[in-house]
Amino acid sequence: IFWNPANLQRMRAFDGFASGGPLAFSPDSRVLAEADGNIIRLRRAQDDIVLAELIGHTSSLTALAFSPDGKTLASSGLDKTVRLWDLAAGRPRRVIPGDHAFESVAFSPDGKVLAATQFEGTVLLLDPESGETLQALGGTKARVPQVAFSPDGKSLAWASHDGAVTVW
Repeated sequence: IFWNPANLQRMRAFDGFASGGPLAFSPDSRVLAEADGNIIRLRRAQDDIVLAELIGHTSSLTALAFSPDGKTLASSGLDKTVRLWDLAAGRPRRVIPGDHAFESVAFSPDGKVLAATQFEGTVLLLDPESGETLQALGGTKARVPQVAFSPDGKSLAWASHDGAVTVW
C-alpha cells in the first residue's frame, strides 16, 4: 500500500508482494525493491510492473538499500553476505562475505560508505567500491536490526535488541 504523505490517503495496493520482507525505494521513487525469500524484485512503482529479478543470495534477505545515485542496490542476507548489485547490468558488482549473517545495510548520503550490521552485534563500515572494511564498530553483543546515517553523513545510529541506541 502506498500512502501520500501530504494527505495520508491510500494511493495504491499492489498484488503479489511478499509479506513482511525488506523494501526500499530508489532515490527518485520510481523503483521499489522488494525481497521475497532470497530473490529481489525491482518493480516500477507507478504501476507494479516487475522490471527485474535479482538472484544470487542463497538464504533469506534481511535488508535492502539503494545508493544515493540509484545505480547500486545493497542487499544483506542470512547467507553471511552483502551484495552490491549493478542495476544497469542486473548482476552483483561485488559480494562481501562476513563472519555472521547480516541484518541491515545503509549507504552514507554521499554513497562512499556502506554500513552493514551483523547478527552478533558488529557494525561494519565498508567501502562500496572495493568491498574493503574501513572500520568495525562494536559495543553490543545483541542483534542490530537497524542502522541509519544522518542526512549530513556525520553521524551513524544503530538500534540493538538489548534496547540500546548508539550514535557514533
